[in-house]
Amino acid sequence: CYGVKCCVLPADLSEPGVAKRIHDATTGAGLNVDILVNNAGISTHGDFVEADADMINSILQVNTVSLT
Repeated sequence: CYGVKCCVLPADLSEPGVAKRIHDATTGAGLNVDILVNNAGISTHGDFVEADADMINSILQVNTVSLT
C-alpha cells in the first residue's frame, strides 16, 4: 500500500476522559493523527421540556464537550 498506519479505536464519547484515552492510545502506539474522521453525534426526539436530564447531558457531552 502506501506505508499508512491505521488505528481504529471505538469509543463512547459520552464518557468523560475518552478523548484523552484515544490520544494516549494513539501516541502510545507511535502514531500521529493526520486525519480524524469524527462520526459522532446523537439526538433525541420529543419536547425538550420532557427530555430526560441524563439524555440531555449525553447529547451535550458527545456533540460538544468531547470535540473540544
